[in-house]
Amino acid sequence: MEKKVFKFEIKGISEDGEFDGYLSTFNNIDHGKDIVERGAFKKTISEKKDFPLLWYHFPYEPVGMFTVKGEDEVGLAVHGILDLNVQRARELYSLIKKFGDKVIQGMSMGYDVIKEIWEKDIRRIKELKLWEGSLVVFPMNPRATITNIKAFEDDLVKVIDFANQEEKAGRKISSSNLKLIKQAIEALNALLEAAEPS
Repeated sequence: MEKKVFKFEIKGISEDGEFDGYLSTFNNIDHGKDIVERGAFKKTISEKKDFPLLWYHFPYEPVGMFTVKGEDEVGLAVHGILDLNVQRARELYSLIKKFGDKVIQGMSMGYDVIKEIWEKDIRRIKELKLWEGSLVVFPMNPRATITNIKAFEDDLVKVIDFANQEEKAGRKISSSNLKLIKQAIEALNALLEAAEPS
C-alpha cells in the first residue's frame, strides 16, 4: 500500500468534530514526482463512499471516518468526522480547534495504484484503490519523531514479548494475529518513512 500526503487547508471544525477537506489534489506534481489525475478515484468511490480515518496510517489508531463527497476541479473532497469518544480523536480535535492547520498540517491517503503511465520520471496515476485516510503532522524538528516512537514504546515491548513467548512455545501464529502483525509492520514502516529525510 502506498501513501501520499497533501496540505490540509481546514477552514474549521464543528463542535461534533466534523470537518471538510481534500484527501488528494489533481494535476500537480508532488514531491514523489506523481500526478494524480482527475477521475483516478471514479471506480473506487463508486464501490464505497465511507472509509476509516486514522492517525498517521496506524491501523490500531482509528480516530473516526470520512465520507467522499466527490471529485471536483481541485481534488477529492471529503467530509471527516472525528469520534470524540476516542482519546486520540479528542486530542486531534483540540489541536485543530485551537491551531487550525498549523499543527495538523496534512491529510494522507493509503492506496494501491491500479493504472499508471510513466512520462520519463513522472508517474501519472490514472486509477487507484483507496483504503484509508489519515491526519498527519510534519514536524519542523526532525527529532520530534523520537517523541512519537516513545509514545509507542510500551506497545512495542508487548509485541516483542508476545513474539518471544509464541516462539518459545513452538506455536504457529493464528491468521488473525498474523494480520495484526502485518498491520503493525505497515504502521512502523509508515513511521520510518515519515522520519526519512526528503
